[in-house]
Amino acid sequence: MKQLEGNQIIVGPVRLSYMNAFKPRRNDNKDRDEYSATLLFPKASHEHLSDPKSELVAINAAIEKVLLEKFKVKPPVWESALKDGDKTLNQNTGEPKHPGYWYMNATAKAEYPPALVNRAKNKAQEEDGWVSGDWGYVKLALFTYDQKGKKGVSCGLRAIQFMFKDEPLGGGGSNADGFDATEAPATEDDGFDPFA
Repeated sequence: MKQLEGNQIIVGPVRLSYMNAFKPRRNDNKDRDEYSATLLFPKASHEHLSDPKSELVAINAAIEKVLLEKFKVKPPVWESALKDGDKTLNQNTGEPKHPGYWYMNATAKAEYPPALVNRAKNKAQEEDGWVSGDWGYVKLALFTYDQKGKKGVSCGLRAIQFMFKDEPLGGGGSNADGFDATEAPATEDDGFDPFA
């Protein structure tokens, strides 16, 4: 993670999910059009993010710094922008929302589109084929909120630098067609908690 001026940070590389970075999409909960992306941080070392634990600890420190600047003391109950994808459950299925990942949701109002660039920092176009599942660095602005008795920190989506292609996430048919069935290696959650 890279700390910028004020409340801005650059995280990653992260895997991008539910990405609506090229065109805004309607958010019925907020009654507005917005750009958005879910940022996935693998819990285990990955070829694109070799030290996720250090990244997560730094992000948590940046979130808590913004929280303390606003409220002076840490509220007894507050919601962090960084969430455990194994503990947060999908409301429809009851299954983990993003198994094997920590995650953050970032949004930008339709009138403030995020800057989108490629590895060479040239403007990225939708025609370049960047999709959910690909990896990039993401510039965020961290904001506190205190609404209807709920306090916390959320993320504004400022920019994405697309870096690596990966298997697309979601939409369309099964990307698993053609594979032979084999037993997957067991993965274990080592219990790491960046908030500890």
